[in-house]
Amino acid sequence: MAEFVAVAAQVMCRYADSRPGILAGDQGKLFHGGILQTQHLEFLREICRRPVLYVGSAGLPEVCAYIGGIHVSTGCLTGFREWLVTELDGAPELTWESLVKNEVAARNLADGAAVDHLGTLFEALTTSCIQIQQSHTAG
Repeated sequence: MAEFVAVAAQVMCRYADSRPGILAGDQGKLFHGGILQTQHLEFLREICRRPVLYVGSAGLPEVCAYIGGIHVSTGCLTGFREWLVTELDGAPELTWESLVKNEVAARNLADGAAVDHLGTLFEALTTSCIQIQQSHTAG
């Protein structure tokens, strides 16, 4: 796991360097008081689109471990578990990885499709974040 954390942090920094403003202070803060940023979600969706490039595997456990490493170094998944519990009607005591694995098992998805579905969940979360931000700025 420590190896994933170190590599994930390096990749996140390179990704941020390649896209100016991607992790900039207050830009894009949309979820639960600005904890979860849509820029992070964009990068997580990119990992799900091309898992072999970033992780070296298209397996859901490896992708979850890699993304977990990014979270350890950036906090980018803060609020994701709570959103999954609400959206998937999941058990609140489960980790985000377990919630995703339960959803994938319920849909009977193989590894490649499972990682695609994780990307779809990040996309749905992005949409929710934008809707939350719009409702807060409109009211």
